[in-house]
Amino acid sequence: MVSSRPELEHPILIAAFRGWNDGGQGASLATGYLAKLWDATRFAEIEPENFFDFQATRPHVSLEDGVTRRIDWPSTVFYHGRPEGQERDVVLLLGIEPNLRWQTFSDLIVDFIKGLRVELVVSLGALLADVPHTRPCPVTGSASDQELVERLGLSASRYEGPTGIVGVLHDACRQAEIPSASLWAAVPHYVSLTPSPKAALALCERLAELIEADIDTTELAEAAANYSEQVSEAVASDPDTAAYIEELEQRLATKDAELQQILTKYRGASEEFEQARARLRKEVTKDVERGRRSMLVSFLEVLDNLDRALAAVEDHTDDPVLNGVAMVRQQFLSTLEGFGVTRIEPLGQPFDPARHEAVAATPASDAFPSGHVSGVVAPGYLIGDEVLRAARVAVAG
Repeated sequence: MVSSRPELEHPILIAAFRGWNDGGQGASLATGYLAKLWDATRFAEIEPENFFDFQATRPHVSLEDGVTRRIDWPSTVFYHGRPEGQERDVVLLLGIEPNLRWQTFSDLIVDFIKGLRVELVVSLGALLADVPHTRPCPVTGSASDQELVERLGLSASRYEGPTGIVGVLHDACRQAEIPSASLWAAVPHYVSLTPSPKAALALCERLAELIEADIDTTELAEAAANYSEQVSEAVASDPDTAAYIEELEQRLATKDAELQQILTKYRGASEEFEQARARLRKEVTKDVERGRRSMLVSFLEVLDNLDRALAAVEDHTDDPVLNGVAMVRQQFLSTLEGFGVTRIEPLGQPFDPARHEAVAATPASDAFPSGHVSGVVAPGYLIGDEVLRAARVAVAG
């Protein structure tokens, strides 16, 4: 039954069902909290007649104003709202796991949300597990679609065994090609009948990361703290349960220590790998640079030959061939400059053994004092600030 059909922008569906999928009512508490937080509006529901055995899931009778009797039937209700600061709408589905016709029930939901153009389905669940109430509720997330697993940082679903309406709904989403993910909070089995705001808090916090929304969990955090205190007080009066919780804590401490050892080994191996990769990268860079320098030095020999050819002719202004050689030489120099190669101009400079190679000696003079370069046999070149080839020079002495 649809009372209105809202206009939604890039909607996602968040679903929770009371019953087998809702240990400690963690999932339904979380979804109800979100509906209140986002001021969600009820706009549709599924008639229960065809999906519930009312002897198993009985309707409730209540009084209004102490006079009028009202019957509340098992409900599956859709709400819509928009988280603050988000550019997308959220559809909330809060119901009870039906007793009958699960496939028809799931197909009905899928057909309806296809009409709403829902882009992602996220189900919330809570399961009973060997976890102590003294620690934050662990939350696991899974998805059947590999792309979704990678994009949302989840794990691939590997569960095998009995399933509830949540599993059937996800299968229906898969067949309809609607991306879906599932979040499950672990609830201490020894307080399974007590509503767990701690599980609801953990689910809301993980959901916030998943859908990239800010969810104000202040109220849930306060309720979770009170819950932990109340459970601790109750446990303190039961020595057997207290001993069991202490055993759980010891088990978790052991697992934490083992995990820390694994992480330490992993980090060590990762650091060694990064160091090896850095060394390899440096060696490859050196090899490339050596090859580049060797190639440039070979080019310098070609440039030397062009210089010798032009030096052999005093005047080549009217010779088109020699003019062409001069142009090629100039283009060659420009190309080398593009690689960072510049010419060393040593004439008249003090002799520098880091940049000059003495191949001849000349008498000192006023023009070329002792220890200065008096002639250039072959020019030298720099690449950046490093010597690519030393200039071969004559030195006055």
